[in-house]
Amino acid sequence: MTTAQTPLPSPRPGVEIGAAVVPGYYLSDSVRRNVTSGEPPRQVSAMFEPGELIDLPGLSAGGRWVSGHAGDGYAEPLLRYRRYLDAQERFALSGIAFGTHARGSANAQSYSATRVGLEASGDMLLTPRSHWLELHAAISAAATGLDAEGTYCLDAERRFGVNCGNSSSPPIDATAGGVYPSGTAALAVDFGRHLAGIFHGGRLALLGSVGTQPVVEGAEQRSARWVRSAGLSLTLGLGGAE
Repeated sequence: MTTAQTPLPSPRPGVEIGAAVVPGYYLSDSVRRNVTSGEPPRQVSAMFEPGELIDLPGLSAGGRWVSGHAGDGYAEPLLRYRRYLDAQERFALSGIAFGTHARGSANAQSYSATRVGLEASGDMLLTPRSHWLELHAAISAAATGLDAEGTYCLDAERRFGVNCGNSSSPPIDATAGGVYPSGTAALAVDFGRHLAGIFHGGRLALLGSVGTQPVVEGAEQRSARWVRSAGLSLTLGLGGAE
C-alpha cells in the first residue's frame, strides 16, 4: 500500500537504507472472507542518490525486498525523485515508480503476479529546524496496477480460499486484476539531519494506510473492497561529508 520511503532529499550524494513493517496485505487475502485489516509485510530497502554528481539532483534508484508468509519474498526495483519546495526546506515532495513480477508455490497452491505503480508523497516540518530532533508529518497517495493468477482450494461453501491440506475439494484456478488506489499518513521523528559529516540523518516513522484490494469469491473476481493497515519504518542515510 506504500513504499515507506522518506520524501526528503539527501543533502549530498549518499545511500539510504531502511527496514519496515510496512502497511499492506497479502495476495491470499483476496480469497478470504471479509478481510478489512491487512497484515503488514516486512521489507528492507536501499536507495542510492547521486545528488550533484548528475544533472538531475534528487533522482535516486534502488529497490526493496518484501518478505512473504513463509519466509519467501520478492525483490522490487524503485525509481525516485525528491525535491524541496522552499528555501527553508520545510516542505518536500517526492514521486516513486515501482514494479515487479513474483511467483510462489506450496503443495497444491501457487500464485503468479505482476504489479506496477506510482506513489506521490508530501512532507512538512512541524518543529523548528534542528540538527538533533525534528517532527515531520507526511502523506502519500499510490495507484497499483495488478495482474495475478493462482491455484488454491475452496471451503465447504465453495466460496472462500482455504489451505489445500484442509480441503476435500480439488484445487481451482482464478485470476484477478485492476488498478488499486491507497493513501498513507505518517508521523515521523527525524534525528541527526543537517549534519556536516557522513551521517545524513535518520527517520523513525509511524505509518497508517487505507486502500482497496482485489476480491475473488468462488474463483470469480468481485468488486474491490477497502482495507486498512499500519506499520513502522526506520531509515538511515549515509554518504559524502561536506
